[in-house]
Amino acid sequence: MKKDGVRIPSRQDVMEKQEAIQKSRPLNIAAEKERLRREMEVAESKRYKAEVERIQAMLKELEAISKQKKELDTKEEKQGGELQNGI
Repeated sequence: MKKDGVRIPSRQDVMEKQEAIQKSRPLNIAAEKERLRREMEVAESKRYKAEVERIQAMLKELEAISKQKKELDTKEEKQGGELQNGI
């Protein structure tokens, strides 16, 4: 859509830009998951099926990232203990 020769971004354009911004900065996973849950409640109440599916996919992605970080932290803790014990 154009207004006075300037293209006005669609809702989808705005959503994609927000996702790109959020992916580009450090992530507080718990806070992001909570934000997405609230966003999903709104989308569900408005019956935006595609939006709900998009949010669910993002939540799954965050869950996978969270799991990877926990596994990494556990490995680092074990290695740190082994180094301190001279193993």
